[in-house]
Amino acid sequence: MSVAVYRVMLLFVAVLLLAVGRYLTPESFHLKGSDEFYYLQYAQHIADNGARGFQDLVQWYAQSEENRYHPSPVRFAYVSLAALLVKIFGPSYSILVCISYASLLAFCAVCFYYARKLISNEFAVCFLLILCSSPLTLGMGCVALSDSFLNLLWGCSVWAFMDYIHKRSPGKMALLIVFLALSILTKESSVLLLGFVT
Repeated sequence: MSVAVYRVMLLFVAVLLLAVGRYLTPESFHLKGSDEFYYLQYAQHIADNGARGFQDLVQWYAQSEENRYHPSPVRFAYVSLAALLVKIFGPSYSILVCISYASLLAFCAVCFYYARKLISNEFAVCFLLILCSSPLTLGMGCVALSDSFLNLLWGCSVWAFMDYIHKRSPGKMALLIVFLALSILTKESSVLLLGFVT
């Protein structure tokens, strides 16, 4: 692949990712009772009460079957990050949307970095183009849900595992464990990733 084609493809990806930023979900779009509403409530509760607020949320969640139709409050990693930002900037759906958009950008950067490091420049650019052509991936980066953040952590876990296999070291193993732990603390179904590394 020539340098000119390489640069044009990277420029296209950059423009596409910046264009997605224009379509972030507006504040007025979120409804009371939606998943976004509960994530913001959880974050506000933790911002106000600290880590002990998780106990209140878990008790509320276990209290009735109707409460279990909503997102689980034990998604500590996402709720804690959202709570930190809510404490700094105040409660707003825009904070959750910004987490999603930042996660999308970080996910693309991580995938590009590791694909380039472990495979080749050509593969990395093509892989990035495929990622940035996915409506689902781009859509997750525009909404106030935990999916884009989880996607970032899953991507980091998979790439950290491949990097560890490529050249084993204690530091790479520690990085893999951190990403796996954060994935599990973001969504319970991430436990399935453990089957790949054991």
